[in-house]
Amino acid sequence: MSVVITPDEYGSTDAYDLLVAASDFRIAFDRRLVRALLSDPERTMPGILRYALEIEPDDCMIDEDLIRIFRAMPDPLPALPFLIAEMRAYPDEVTEDLSAVLARIGKPAVQPLLDLHDTIEEGADDLLFELACLGIPDSRILDRIRAAPEEDQPLLLQMYEEHFQAEPETGPEADPYDIYADYEETVEPDLEELPDGDLAKFLDSSYEPHRVSALRAKQYREHDVEERRRILAMAKRDPSLAVRCVAWEALRDDIADLAVQQAFRKAVTDRELSAVELASVALGAAYMYYDVPAIGPLIRAAYTDMALRPKALEAMWRSADYSFAPQVMESLDELLPDEVRRHAIEAAGMLMIERALPEIEAALLDERFREQALHAWIMAAPGKTIPAGLDDLRDRVEDLANGLSEEEEAIVNTACEMRLSILGKPEPVVTTSKVGRNEPCPCGSGKKYKKCCGG
Repeated sequence: MSVVITPDEYGSTDAYDLLVAASDFRIAFDRRLVRALLSDPERTMPGILRYALEIEPDDCMIDEDLIRIFRAMPDPLPALPFLIAEMRAYPDEVTEDLSAVLARIGKPAVQPLLDLHDTIEEGADDLLFELACLGIPDSRILDRIRAAPEEDQPLLLQMYEEHFQAEPETGPEADPYDIYADYEETVEPDLEELPDGDLAKFLDSSYEPHRVSALRAKQYREHDVEERRRILAMAKRDPSLAVRCVAWEALRDDIADLAVQQAFRKAVTDRELSAVELASVALGAAYMYYDVPAIGPLIRAAYTDMALRPKALEAMWRSADYSFAPQVMESLDELLPDEVRRHAIEAAGMLMIERALPEIEAALLDERFREQALHAWIMAAPGKTIPAGLDDLRDRVEDLANGLSEEEEAIVNTACEMRLSILGKPEPVVTTSKVGRNEPCPCGSGKKYKKCCGG
């Protein structure tokens, strides 16, 4: 199986291989992939079932997508063993899609669910609720309901009666589900989880978004000599503007390399480059700000273009030049686009602009900017950068934000680590609470726990 599968190859690729690639983060679930999996169920169902029945629930990164696929299939009955395995592993995480596909299967699902109910303790109450809502008249379900705690019986009986049908429908007409409403038309894969060897293959892909995604993943890794040479060549010569821009940005931590330095020095004065590409050059070269005078004018020029302003704001804080504070403050204006404001909040924190705290504190209560504001507040707030001082900052930001979720606590801890790394001695971040596999990862990555630290 090829490591790289482009969208135009979905229709000719076995469904099993498509799902393996999706689970490995090499392709993303979007409408293009869903269409390929559902276009010819007789052809694709064997591969889908093979994957679903081979994979262990703890190792399945696309279980929610699989359940939706089975829900949309003309006959989901063959998927019943997979669905039961999912419920056995996570009985207290039954989704609406799983409930719906069980209802479509109908009577054949009753005995496996009863057997499962007999063998589990944690989540048995949730499973009994699923049995009650199955819509199947069955004395064995009623016996389980009557054996439930007395306080739970009225609701369970109500659900059983509401879903009861003399002849329950189990075909597609019983569940007019539009799976395409759950997916965007085009989503490119997030390749950050891939090893360097696989990323290198994506850098060679003929499909432009693959090269862009691979370079974005490379931004956060150290590059050896060969990787730097390769990325630099893409920055100079790739036929795609989008690829060249991301390549310049991916080189930002490689300025110790003489060839990279020389390339940036030449690019910042290249009058043939477009304003868009020059903005990426400025961002990539921001750490050379005090050595290359031409970078400052590029950042300021990009700032005047609202479409390029987010990159300009990032370049400003990476330059570590506090004289950019007026532009950062100006970009906190609530009338500006959300993307600009998010980058301005980030810049205000990274440049430790204390006078931006009122705007940052207002953003703490706005879900659009809350994550950036939490990090920025810790960075910009006055206080001692010692363990006791950081504990005080944590308490204060929690009060200002009206409490913190577990993943938000992780963001605050990450900000404290960064502040310590800049101004003091680092201290470890410890997370002890149990995290659901479909909940956001407490490390602050924005990914689900199962696809990040819990993977």
